[in-house]
Amino acid sequence: MAIKLGTAATQSRMNLEVNDGGQSEIKLERNIRLLLKPTIQKDGAIFLAAEVYGWDGNDFKLAGKPALLMRQGEETRLELPLLNGGSARISIVPKEIKASF
Repeated sequence: MAIKLGTAATQSRMNLEVNDGGQSEIKLERNIRLLLKPTIQKDGAIFLAAEVYGWDGNDFKLAGKPALLMRQGEETRLELPLLNGGSARISIVPKEIKASF
């Protein structure tokens, strides 16, 4: 899964491998934390459950729990409000990686 994260202060790009049903954590700018859990559906679509946390000065607080149904190779964009009044823009392009042994 390729993920591009952005806020007013920074742009980051990353390729992230997460196993079907596994969870991955991403931290950005010390004040944003994402938990991503993709699940591949029978029709090949990818269901992504996410939790977005923002730093409130003392601790990370849950800012939102978006859930997305995405197609392989198609970009999905989100803009999420943060606790500090800013926002995070997230662009996700999911792609199933076939294991080869």
